[in-house]
Amino acid sequence: MFPQRLRALRIGRGLSQKQLATELNRNLDVGERPNTQGQIGKWELGKTKPSYTEVKKLAAFFQVSLDYLLAQRYESVELDDLFVSTVGLKIAGHNLTSEERAEVYQLIKGYINGRHAQQVASKKNDDEEISLDI
Repeated sequence: MFPQRLRALRIGRGLSQKQLATELNRNLDVGERPNTQGQIGKWELGKTKPSYTEVKKLAAFFQVSLDYLLAQRYESVELDDLFVSTVGLKIAGHNLTSEERAEVYQLIKGYINGRHAQQVASKKNDDEEISLDI
């Protein structure tokens, strides 16, 4: 999936492979090898895989997450981890401030804890035996 994502991002920006290589080479570190058109072509065909450093450069250039670029899929995400992460959170197009994140998290946590307590109480009542003296 990485090759398709890379190609779609590149074409979406209206760049040739050579132009993308040039853009990635703008801020090379000392000793870092420059990217080439052929290298990017091989990545897009899935013939070779970029290094972690190259993937980070691509993600930064296209302003996408590493997970998106690498097409990571998760069955579930721990809500606690999401709210303490540095990833920006939006609701209805509004970027949440740190204070709003904390408030929303507490609201969700309270809701879940309340629902869980109701389910436990309901199950406990269902499991109780009733004996009647006759």
